[in-house]
Amino acid sequence: MFTTFDRYLLQRYWHVFGITFCALFGLYVVIDAFTNAGDLLNTNAGAWRALRDIAEFYVYRAFWFLDAFGGTGAVLAALVTLSLVLRYGELSPVLSAGIPTYRLAVPLLVGASFVTVAMVVNQELIIPRIKHHLQMETGDDQSAGTAVEPDYDRATQVHIAGQQIFPAQQRLVAAEFTLPAQLITTRLTTVKAGEAVFRDETPDRPRGWLLRGTSPTLAHLDLVETGHKVILPTEAADEMFVVSDLTPDRLSMRNKNFELLSTRELVARLKSPTFAAATATQESLHLHARFVRYVINLLVVMCCMPVLMRKESRSILVNMALCSGLMGTTFGLMQACQFLATSHVLTADLSAWLPVIVIGTVAAWGTGWIRT
Repeated sequence: MFTTFDRYLLQRYWHVFGITFCALFGLYVVIDAFTNAGDLLNTNAGAWRALRDIAEFYVYRAFWFLDAFGGTGAVLAALVTLSLVLRYGELSPVLSAGIPTYRLAVPLLVGASFVTVAMVVNQELIIPRIKHHLQMETGDDQSAGTAVEPDYDRATQVHIAGQQIFPAQQRLVAAEFTLPAQLITTRLTTVKAGEAVFRDETPDRPRGWLLRGTSPTLAHLDLVETGHKVILPTEAADEMFVVSDLTPDRLSMRNKNFELLSTRELVARLKSPTFAAATATQESLHLHARFVRYVINLLVVMCCMPVLMRKESRSILVNMALCSGLMGTTFGLMQACQFLATSHVLTADLSAWLPVIVIGTVAAWGTGWIRT
């Protein structure tokens, strides 16, 4: 059961988290807007259209900022709430009533859990739907295409390139599909198309690319036996369908856009044989880190409580500084483990969960420091 004091702490927690989030996001908007003012205002549609585009751009960025800052904000809100309890002398009556100090962590952990749920909903439902907006740079037009980063489909050995790609439309302009010899065709062949549109899997056809305006056409390709399973005919003579799991987001900003995928999409990519081992390692590490960050935020709160409410100290500023150092150490440990994973010193799962083991051990070891 939540007591009146629990509701009081939870209300203060939400108040601190809301102010912190709005202040830091506002600071980010001001710095980014002034830094890129020339790009943001580079339009001939008028002042009102420019202001509307700027507002729309930063509304989408707010969801990205929640994903990036939510965990840190949850920890900071808990620490500030506890420091205010000490600052206004509200801890002594609680301890005098025989209530253990760790009972104060219950409403804070509930608040942090709500923030975690909001981050999960944001990551799984909202960001994947607006990822095309988040991939655009400051001042970019949503209707404009981006540069193509050619890549191989490791499952079929088909090399896919093009002039421009439109992520929102999943469309590749001036596409070039190079078909390997002996695997798809009898000789190395490059099929050029005016455009290629990615289609998701349907009951009667696998996922892949629909090529329009092809040269040469399907009738002029000398396919081998396996080639007939990869290159499928369509109703139009100048069209063909290339079976491939190489999605459009793999052809543009491939080193970072997997962070915008939902967990289901990320797991599906890891199961696909399409991608290189190096890319799969990064995505596997990110998948583990995605689960770890929700756990480690709660552990950092439990780890900082003994430091903030130490028996030997009554200086809130010193204790807050120590908590900040502990948070920085945790962040450094996570970055070091990720570096060791990319260097193939540690496995992806061990590098992601090792900080949880360390921080959990420190939190349990420091329970004797807390004021009771």
